[in-house]
Amino acid sequence: MLTVNEVLVFDCTDEGVEQLVREGKIRRFRSKQLKTTFWSAHVAPRLAADESALLLPTFNDWVAAPIASGNSHGQFVSVSSSSPFAPAGRLNGAPTGLAMQSTQEKIFTSIDALINALRGHVAATDNRQKEERLALDVLANIKMFERYVLDRLIVNIQRAITHKTRNRPAGESYYGPGAKLDWTRDIVDALATELPLTRLYKKVAAIHDFCRCNRFETPNRGTTRGMRIDNEKYSLAEDNPWIVNQRSLNNSIWAGKSGSAMDMVYAAKQMGIDDDDSLAALAFCIVAFFHFMPTSQSSTHTYHEVMTGATSVHKGIETFYKAAEVPGGQDVFRQLQSRPSPWKPDDSVQRCPGCNTAFGVFTRKHHCRACGGIFCADCSKETRAVVMPAIRPGKAPETGNLRVCKSCANG
Repeated sequence: MLTVNEVLVFDCTDEGVEQLVREGKIRRFRSKQLKTTFWSAHVAPRLAADESALLLPTFNDWVAAPIASGNSHGQFVSVSSSSPFAPAGRLNGAPTGLAMQSTQEKIFTSIDALINALRGHVAATDNRQKEERLALDVLANIKMFERYVLDRLIVNIQRAITHKTRNRPAGESYYGPGAKLDWTRDIVDALATELPLTRLYKKVAAIHDFCRCNRFETPNRGTTRGMRIDNEKYSLAEDNPWIVNQRSLNNSIWAGKSGSAMDMVYAAKQMGIDDDDSLAALAFCIVAFFHFMPTSQSSTHTYHEVMTGATSVHKGIETFYKAAEVPGGQDVFRQLQSRPSPWKPDDSVQRCPGCNTAFGVFTRKHHCRACGGIFCADCSKETRAVVMPAIRPGKAPETGNLRVCKSCANG
């Protein structure tokens, strides 16, 4: 749906528009105009013929795109007679079990703002294709990202909830019924048999629900202000310096710097995950999460919107982010997998740090699979499932219940 200076641009019958207003499914407007008339009278005269032809398909898509109904949860409507959403109805074909969010109601204060947005969206076509490949690579390697950060973070969150140092999310997920979880159960275990996309979606949604429930005071959160018109989620203020810079780089932007990404990265730091690599891995999971959220047109938040939000909370993520490009997934994975192992060399410790017993013929050295430290048998006799075990050089990653020291066993 598209509104320019309070003029609704539509593609259906006049009566169809008026009915949607009467039913409270779309907001009231000052006046309305058929999309073909609006384009030929107001937009095309400002463009060269070749640019007009280039921008017109995107304009038509925006007019036909749906918005969330104002009076019924999960209902999406469009004023376009050619849209599968007209006149109203649930979106058929959305991935089973996932929520549905609208990213389509675009509001512009002027014709110039509309043209700037159209130009920016078309110019970012190549980068959007790169984002698609990156998101697919993250999904294809989701087990690595789960071990790296998602499962670790969720375990830490649930431990904090159990110890009553943090609040447990209650009721429906912010991302709809499809993302709802039973927080009294082990979430990682409960989702173990789900499909990769469902695991990604529900785990990131759970982290965000936890953020909203606990209301962390995320630093730099105010930097997202002024990026949208009257706080409309998907209507960018084209004169905002951040928006202007992203447009100049031909970056794909849709809703402004992601405050949600900022909140999730900051929450992870509060939950004990604060190294650059893990937080970067979390940011890439958030990119894929928003990319695969069932929408049309564009991601709910794009790569650059997530990464600029994440880096404003944790500067160390900048080692993974360049403002003028979208990386390939394999490049990201190589950088993540190059992190040093915490596995201590055998000759680096002469006494057990747990009990100060000297190592020798009768007191063997054992590695804790969680922290990589060296302990005697008595100080490392407990076992537990380790989300991301310390990597033993030259050996395949271990799984299952592993030997851990007393400190790691107690969390």
